[in-house]
Parts: sequence; C-alpha cells; structure tokens
Amino acid sequence: MTPLESLVVDDGNRVFGASSTIASLNPSSLPDRQQLMTLDATTAILKESLRMFSVVPTVTRSVDSQNCTLVVEDRQVTLPVGTTVMIGIQAVHMNPQVWREPKVYDHGRFMPGGEHSKMNEVDKNL
Repeated sequence: MTPLESLVVDDGNRVFGASSTIASLNPSSLPDRQQLMTLDATTAILKESLRMFSVVPTVTRSVDSQNCTLVVEDRQVTLPVGTTVMIGIQAVHMNPQVWREPKVYDHGRFMPGGEHSKMNEVDKNL
C-alpha cells in the first residue's frame, strides 16, 4: 500500500470504522456531514488530483445582462454584453503565480494549514 493509500484508508477507518466493508454499511448508521468533513487527507488527495488532472480543462462564459469591467494586469478592461470569455482552468492550475511548484503532486496544499488555506477568498475560487 502506498503512503497516499494509507492516508485514505486511515481516514475511512476513523470515520466509517476499521471493520467496515461496503456490504456491512447500514444506511441508518452512515456518517453525517460533520463526520465526512473530517476526511482531510482523502479530500486533499482528491483536490490535488483534480488540480493536476482537470476533468474540465477549459470553460466558457458569456457576458449576459450588462457590460462587465475587470482589472487585468493593472488596467481596466470592459467586456461588452455578448462577449464570450474562455477560462483556461488547467492553465490556472499549472500557473506558478498561483501555485508553488504547480507540476509537483502535493496533496499537502489542500490539508489544513496548507498552501490553499493561505490563499485569500477570491483566489480559493480559482
């Protein structure tokens, strides 16, 4: 078992019980949302995997109802209604201005106190 696999197994044993199997889980005794929120290592490993290998590498959005003004590299840019914007999610996920060593797999970025927890609220939405 790899070290990452061990972290996921330890998380699962702590929340579901060490002797649990899929067949033995009782729907009435499943963990609640609060308990699932304590799966820190499992969540961090999943988030880092999705950061590195995005399921959706690019999305598009349209300016619908009113012009949109934003700041890009210290200058204002106005996008008129009807403009389509392409957002390169994979490019953001691999940007060294956003992530320290973006090409290195490091689930610790998403652990409590890790790199992601130190980003401001706006950056967390990237």
